[in-house]
Amino acid sequence: GQVAPDFAASALDGSEVRLAAYRGHPVWLTFGATWCAQCRAEAPDIQAAYEQARPAGAVVVSVYLEEDADAVRAYTERVGMTFVHVPDPKAAVSSLYRVQGVPFHVFIGPDGVIDSVQFGVLSREQMDSALAAAAA
Repeated sequence: GQVAPDFAASALDGSEVRLAAYRGHPVWLTFGATWCAQCRAEAPDIQAAYEQARPAGAVVVSVYLEEDADAVRAYTERVGMTFVHVPDPKAAVSSLYRVQGVPFHVFIGPDGVIDSVQFGVLSREQMDSALAAAAA
C-alpha cells in the first residue's frame, strides 16, 4: 500500500530507466540473478506473462542483484527475454526495495502504489494473477 520508491538506472540498451516514467502502467519489478537456479527456472514464465500482459500496458523490469552489464547481457541473449533488464552491480535499486534474496517480485499499480510483494518462485498462474491485480 506504499508508493514504490522511484529510481533511475541504466538498462542493458543504455537507456535510462525511471520508475516514475511508467506511471499509468502496471509495473512488475522482478529481482533476480543470472546465477540463481530458481530465477532461471521461472524466466520462461515471466516472458510469457509479459507477452500476454504487454498489450494492456504492463511493464516488466528485471533487476539483477549485484551483477554487471556483461553478465546480464550474455544471460538475457541466451534466454531470449524481451522486457527491460537492469544490471544492479552495487545493489542500489535492490537496497531501495530491501531485497534480501532472489527471486523477489514487486507488483506496482498504475498509480505507483505497491500492490503486492512476493518472495520466491512464482507459478505462471500467480504471475498472471498478480499482474491483473496490479492493473486493476
